[in-house]
Amino acid sequence: YVRMQKNRPFLFDAVFDPCNKVHYDTLQSEEGGRFYQWQNRNMIVELPPDSPVDVPFNFTWMTLGQMKEFMRYGMFNVEARSIISSISFID
Repeated sequence: YVRMQKNRPFLFDAVFDPCNKVHYDTLQSEEGGRFYQWQNRNMIVELPPDSPVDVPFNFTWMTLGQMKEFMRYGMFNVEARSIISSISFID
């Protein structure tokens, strides 16, 4: 695992490591208005079990069941819901 270099998004190096299995990778349109014609790249990437990932103390790992329960109460933003909804399409 290589530490994030300046100006790279958080976990960029962990996600784009060629050793990882990409289950889902797509561009989705951003909502209209001020984000007209913007796109988000959404990915679901499986890291090896022994892959060290340093996450901040205020991050929490959740199971899919926990995420579904939180979504029932509106605790995920639209981008997170879009990514979670794609899980049924992965192999």
